[in-house]
Amino acid sequence: MDSCSANPGFVVDSNSRSWFLVGMATWLFGRSGFYIAHIEWISLYLGPVPLIALSTLQSLYYAFGAALTAWLYKKLKPRGTELYFFALAATSIWTLREFLANNFPYGGFPWSRLAMTQTDSFMMKWVFWGGMSLLSFMVALIGILAALWLMNRTGRSRLPFRPVVVTILVVALIPIITPTSFTTTQTGTKVVAAVQGNANAGLFSNVGRGTILQNHLDATELVFDHPLVDEVDLLVWPENSSDIDPLRSESARQKIEELANRIDAPFSFGTITARGDESFNSTLLWQPGTRPGGLLRQKTTGAICRIRAGPRVLADVCTRSNRHDSKRF
Repeated sequence: MDSCSANPGFVVDSNSRSWFLVGMATWLFGRSGFYIAHIEWISLYLGPVPLIALSTLQSLYYAFGAALTAWLYKKLKPRGTELYFFALAATSIWTLREFLANNFPYGGFPWSRLAMTQTDSFMMKWVFWGGMSLLSFMVALIGILAALWLMNRTGRSRLPFRPVVVTILVVALIPIITPTSFTTTQTGTKVVAAVQGNANAGLFSNVGRGTILQNHLDATELVFDHPLVDEVDLLVWPENSSDIDPLRSESARQKIEELANRIDAPFSFGTITARGDESFNSTLLWQPGTRPGGLLRQKTTGAICRIRAGPRVLADVCTRSNRHDSKRF
């Protein structure tokens, strides 16, 4: 849904008398609907306030980018081949808007990037050359050029067809011929058992203590019924899958150790750990037959947690600094 096909709206808005304000208002409300539908699941755990706040913030970025593009079109009044260079400028604005929304505030909200629509596409190989931002740029460029050509294919201001076709072909051809195999060599395979306990693990869940841990223990029993159980190289549980910290609870530790020994493979899972008065959203690596092998504390939270907690009252799982803290035991 986060498609560059929305970009023609930038140009349409430029014909409005109050081009900037109308453009911003139109895209602000229109885009809010997209983000609310895109992340409506957070309201299941956090209620409507963080959903609306985050959607509005992201829509502001989008609306400003749309208005800026409309202003540039009105200012330049491009014709003919000038439209080609306007397409490059509009694509740059799109990519810059994504960058800002992905980084500010609180580390940004990187979901719904245009590049994420290409995970199963040959275009995905643009990431090899310049990361997700370059992929977003290329996909947006195709959409904007196509839209401008359709809107300006006749008359004196028409956009020449040949450079549009050549550009689209080059943008499509480069990822097709990109050889990624010379940088990656397969050396073997690993069997990973991933378990989701279908637990109510929201930030403010009020289920009984130990319920989430038990749900994941019960769900992991399905792994032992699988024919590949003896070949498992890694067992993975998701974030907050143990609502009791096994580093502080002997009973939880015994359950985790018993499972790690049964699966006879490294075991990674999420829990809330503590250091002094601080709480951390952490990932533990538990080695079978030994003590925990490592710990990763999340010290940078995403926009969802920050908006829900607010600037003053932070939930324990929300943290106060700007880096990750890792430790090996």
